[in-house]
Order: sequence, then C-alpha cells, then structure tokens
Amino acid sequence: MFNASVSYLDSPKLEELLELDERVLWSGAPDYGRKLFELRQNEKIVAICIAVGAVAMLLALPFVPQGGGNLTRAAWVFLTVIAMLVCLWVANALDRKLLLSNLAYFVTDRRAIIIRAQKGLFRNGDVYVVSCRHSVEFPYSIRKNHPYASLRVGTLFDKDRKRNALPDQRFDERARLRSLAPSTWTTTPVEFENVREADYLHALIRSAAQKREAT
Repeated sequence: MFNASVSYLDSPKLEELLELDERVLWSGAPDYGRKLFELRQNEKIVAICIAVGAVAMLLALPFVPQGGGNLTRAAWVFLTVIAMLVCLWVANALDRKLLLSNLAYFVTDRRAIIIRAQKGLFRNGDVYVVSCRHSVEFPYSIRKNHPYASLRVGTLFDKDRKRNALPDQRFDERARLRSLAPSTWTTTPVEFENVREADYLHALIRSAAQKREAT
C-alpha cells in the first residue's frame, strides 16, 4: 500500500497545509543530528579512518629518505592531505546539521507530515512536503537506530531509482506519485528518523487511524 504523496511549495506554512477541521496532535524534529558533533555512524567511521591515516602518515615519516628536503616535503604533503580530509569531513557534518535543522515532523488526526527546506552547503531552494495518510492497514514499523529509533510513517514509489529513507534522500520531480505499471516501482520508506518518542508516536498514529476508520 502506498499512502504518501509529495508536494512542492515556495514557503510552506502548516496552517495552509491542513485540511478543514484537521487537528495537529504532535510536532517535532529529529532528536539527534541537528548539532555539528552529533555524528552519524558513517561520519564516525570517516573520522576514525582520518585519525588512523594521520597516525600512519606520521609513523611513516622516519622512513622517508633523508637529504634534499625530502622529509620537509613529505611532512607538508601529509599535513595537506590530512587538512583536506578534515575540511571535507567538517563540511559534510555542517551540511547535515543545516539540512536537519530545516526538517519538521507533524502528526495530525489524519496524516503524518514531513516538511523540509532543502537548505545546506550543497543544496538550496527546494522546499517539499511529504504527506502520509494514516491507515489501519499500513505497517508502522519501528527501526532501531542510534541513538534513537526511527518510525516508518509511509511509503513512496519511484520508477527510476531506489533512494534512502528521509531525511537523507533528495526528492525531485521523479519522486511524485504517478500512475505506473507496478513492475516499474521501487519503494522508498518515509520515516520520522531519530525520534525519542517513537513508541508513543506509533501508538498515537495507530489510534488516530483506528478512529478515522470507525467514523
């Protein structure tokens, strides 16, 4: 079952997105990753690799042939490479911080809504809304994540390529829901990622879905 849709707005306001008599039950954002040094697993691995590489380069310096300024040149090369890697790592962490700082989650009595402004070091301009209607049939699974769990609130499909779960993915026009042959679909889970209240939100959405089904 595909219960999500994507819309694009210049400057989305929540009150303009809500349907008549739709009520907001909860609002929030990722509880991890919005600060510069709240590192994700891949960022931690990269940091460890840079540290190991720096140590290995320093240990290799004594084996550089002496004379002719070889040692000085080698030291500068090593320092330049390490500095470039550290700058790239910091830029990636800063981009992640800026991106997640422009992400907001909402649960209403009808839908789970994700609003994200594509703002960061390497992106700018796009603002989109992912809207997932509650359904008693949808498997609202909880995925273990570090340090907090992620709650799956919907599914998108895309014929072109499989994308990672929000908020990592970058939607474009090809991510819109369309009438396509099922054989061309690839599915993309839509998640509230790294939220402390994953269990509470799971129960809240299931309860809202059951109430909508009963009316």
